[in-house]
Formats: sequence, structure tokens, C-alpha cells
Amino acid sequence: MARNMLNSMLTNVTIKLDEMYMKCSSFCKSQSQGSVMEQTREDISKSNSEAADWRSKVLLAQKEINVCEINVPRINGELEAAMAECKNRWAFVNRDIKAVMEDLEVMVSSSESARMHSSLQLVPAAKSLQVQTNAKDLASCVSL
Repeated sequence: MARNMLNSMLTNVTIKLDEMYMKCSSFCKSQSQGSVMEQTREDISKSNSEAADWRSKVLLAQKEINVCEINVPRINGELEAAMAECKNRWAFVNRDIKAVMEDLEVMVSSSESARMHSSLQLVPAAKSLQVQTNAKDLASCVSL
């Protein structure tokens, strides 16, 4: 009887020990799963934060693109107007150069004929009338 009682007590203690091992094992598993879940939540939160940062950068880039889409056609229009004005001015410059060159030819020929028909002597400083122009230099200054 005492032996049976001891065996029964030993069996009860063994069962209770196994139950405690099961509870502890279950608790440890739940804690480790909880930490995995917590880590996953932290990862998701971090990823959401990073995605929000990138969305803000995309919005800023879109804003700059929108500004460029508005400004580029306006600037192109201004450029075309400036090019037309430049072309117009270049025509005036060429016309004025042509007129000056024609006037110069007339002055040189008048000077030559006056010199031949006149008995007056020219002042030494007036003997040489030199005007130097280089149409290529003028043309390279303004290229259309």
C-alpha cells in the first residue's frame, strides 16, 4: 500500500511536471512567435515610412515636371521671337553696311576726281582716307 501510494504520488508529480514542461514550452513558443510578429510589425512600419518618403520625392519631382511643362513652351516662344528680332536686326545691319560701303565708294571717287581737277593741295592728314571693314568678322559676331 505505501508502495502504491508512493507510485501514485510519483506518477502525479511526473504528470504535473510534464504539464509544466508543456506550459513552459507553449509559453516560450508564443513568446518567440510574438517577437517574430513584433519584428514583422516593426519591419512593416519601417517600410511604410520609407515608402512615404519616396512618395514625397515623387510628388516633388512631379511638381518640377509640371513647372517645366508650362515654362518650356513659353521659353521656346520667347526664343523664337528673339531669333526673329535678331534676324530682322541683322538685315538692318547688312543694309546699313551696304549703304556705308556705297557712300565710301562715292567719297573715294569724289576725292579722286576732286584731286585730279583741283589745283589745291590736300592737307597731308587728308591724303589717306582708310576705312577698314571685314564683313566676315561682322558676320561671325552674329550667327543666325
